Amino acid sequence: KKEQPAAWRETAGRFIAQTTKTLQSSPGVIEWLRLERGIAPETAERFQLGFIDHNCFRQKSEWGLPPDGKKLFIPSGLVIPWQSSRLRIRRNDPGEYQGKPNPRYHVVAGSSMAPMAIGAPGERTAVMVESELDAILLAQEIKREVFIVALGSCAVKPDEALLNNLLSCPVVLVVLDTDEAGAKASQWWLEKVPSTYRTLTPTTFGKDITAAFLNGLDLNKWLSASMELYAESVGGKPESTPF
Repeated sequence: KKEQPAAWRETAGRFIAQTTKTLQSSPGVIEWLRLERGIAPETAERFQLGFIDHNCFRQKSEWGLPPDGKKLFIPSGLVIPWQSSRLRIRRNDPGEYQGKPNPRYHVVAGSSMAPMAIGAPGERTAVMVESELDAILLAQEIKREVFIVALGSCAVKPDEALLNNLLSCPVVLVVLDTDEAGAKASQWWLEKVPSTYRTLTPTTFGKDITAAFLNGLDLNKWLSASMELYAESVGGKPESTPF
């Protein structure tokens, strides 16, 4: 496993500080986070969400990356950092390249691909989602202490440390999107982590955590119902679905 350059983390730290300031002075973005993602301004500040209002190209040497004749590209959009080791940008307008649409999310070159993990594992229930913004919303709303993991992509697999953390949790709720990709990815977790349960948000509320929350789902009641359901199924009682 290649170690991330210290220069990358230092430069990322400065970039995060700068873009969080930009976000704090961008009322339109703060309002979008609140209305479209359910994320309050103080939560955005807690997780160092930022904003960059223009595409930029940086020298790779600044970031401790080997030169290859190209500059480091950072697109405009919402900056979603994780511990100065990863920068993911949610583009406002992904646009196209050579006739194909660019992905909505751009990971800055040199970023660690370790999933975001909020809270401590151990005797706590783990809740696994795909999107970092879903994870941040859960951390904002859920009152009980849980271990929240955001994979970043449903195709991401855990490293040894994360796998061991999840194995230490009594129940792991895999809350990937209610679509074919989410179902396929969930199957891998069901096979690898014995205490894992595929957990859905009610389809009447939306296909993911954020959509469900914005459509009125009480995330605390949903989590409690899911935990009770799977605690019962572990004890051999018949399964049903929450709500």
